[in-house]
Amino acid sequence: MLPFGFQGYGIAGVELSEMAIGITRGYSSHSMRATFITTALESGCPLEDVQRAAGHVEPSTTKLYDRSGYDPEKSASFFATY
Repeated sequence: MLPFGFQGYGIAGVELSEMAIGITRGYSSHSMRATFITTALESGCPLEDVQRAAGHVEPSTTKLYDRSGYDPEKSASFFATY
């Protein structure tokens, strides 16, 4: 079971929540949803529970948000100099 009360609100509910707490820029409904899915997976929630909460039909869609194997030192941006 997920530790978040996200089920049943949908994108409209997220947008209303953004307005209610004063988020006016920098976040979209999609970014909030992606953050929820990524955080839930990083916190150890079972993939099937996160998949169900996100409304994904295929587990492969939910796995796209799983960063457990991600190594930032192998990213091209890690080697870029500014």
